[in-house]
Amino acid sequence: MRDGQVVVGSGAGIVTFLTQELDIRGRIADGTLQFILDLTEVPDRGQVLVSGENRSIVLDRRTLTPREAWKQGAPFLSADASADGKVLVTYSFATFSVALWTLNEPDLRARVCQAIGRDLSPKEWQQYVGAGLPYTPVCPV
Repeated sequence: MRDGQVVVGSGAGIVTFLTQELDIRGRIADGTLQFILDLTEVPDRGQVLVSGENRSIVLDRRTLTPREAWKQGAPFLSADASADGKVLVTYSFATFSVALWTLNEPDLRARVCQAIGRDLSPKEWQQYVGAGLPYTPVCPV
């Protein structure tokens, strides 16, 4: 990690957090991950994106608890965040594709609004964003 701490994935979904001195700070086990494929720090968010064979999760680095499942393109073989923490890149072995994800939601909304010049309709929202997130206008009022 950028602050010198170490995060290690091993075995059947075990993630171990170590201090800079390599003392164990904590450990979580999630058997649904099966084995760990990749660990990626999400800078300025205090999060680690963990990809397992079956799914991916986001862990809070401070509390060592799961924050959410990563549903976009998961599971992935490799991921990295840009130096400024605004973009995450993932490589999916399931689809053999590379994807760029903005980590700055207001920026993404503004870019969509600027590109199409209006709000997405509820039907477009469901098509492009998905039914898992409630409809929200993309253009500021």
